[in-house]
Amino acid sequence: MQRTLTMLLALLAFAASAQTPRQMLDRAVAAIKNAGCVSASYSLKAKQGNSAGTITMSGSKFHLNSNDVKCWYDGSTMWTYSPATGEVNITAPTAADLQMSNPYAAANEFQRNYNIWKAAGQIPGCYALMLMPKKKAQVRQVYLYIDVKTYL
Repeated sequence: MQRTLTMLLALLAFAASAQTPRQMLDRAVAAIKNAGCVSASYSLKAKQGNSAGTITMSGSKFHLNSNDVKCWYDGSTMWTYSPATGEVNITAPTAADLQMSNPYAAANEFQRNYNIWKAAGQIPGCYALMLMPKKKAQVRQVYLYIDVKTYL
């Protein structure tokens, strides 16, 4: 009886401390916001082709570097360089534009407009989340891998 009660209490304590996928994403967004400067690798699969690269961001500012494009955003102006054409475009992007290029803006969008589940398949030391939009959107599915210690 004593052993059964101890196991039940341990199970309840574990269940109470378990995080929901939404809590994991909320903690990751807070970690990015509070981290200062963050750098990450990414990969993207789309009908137009695949891309991979790195992004460094601090607050709303970021620098994205891939084979396809190089992009800088200072919080108000975005410079986008295309090595294929040798052209630079300078814009004042809208919030919708930033959701496609700034991970912090995208993460805020994920919190509001995406359903979140724990994803199958893990990377050691990471939480795996799968996100799908609540309404039809350009992005059909997102997989996020969040470090279990830092939430980045």
